[in-house]
Amino acid sequence: MSAAAPGGGASPVDGAVGGGATGEVPATRGAVDRERELLVLPRFKVLGFLAQVEESDYASIADFTGLSVPDISRAVGFLDDRALVDVRKDRNGRYARTQVRATDDGVREFRALLATLRRYGL
Repeated sequence: MSAAAPGGGASPVDGAVGGGATGEVPATRGAVDRERELLVLPRFKVLGFLAQVEESDYASIADFTGLSVPDISRAVGFLDDRALVDVRKDRNGRYARTQVRATDDGVREFRALLATLRRYGL
């Protein structure tokens, strides 16, 4: 439990807690690693915002989270690779607009992570 969190401090979730989709203690190290990956602040902010809205574009995500577009893009790419968000591109004339929404799994993962954090008073 003394491993460092992404921000540098000790994290109460390191190797000790669960909170998979059912809120149970994870059976594998992979579940803990997945939670730790979602605690990276840009990923946490983006998924948290998307879990509350139907769909959003990068500009709205940036307005709400205060993140830069490159940070949002990296976070969305990471979340998309893990099927936690769906990404689609719309064309409006010559301009493309990226629309992002949390998948059902993404919403479940985020809510489970919040439940885990709440158990530890965070």
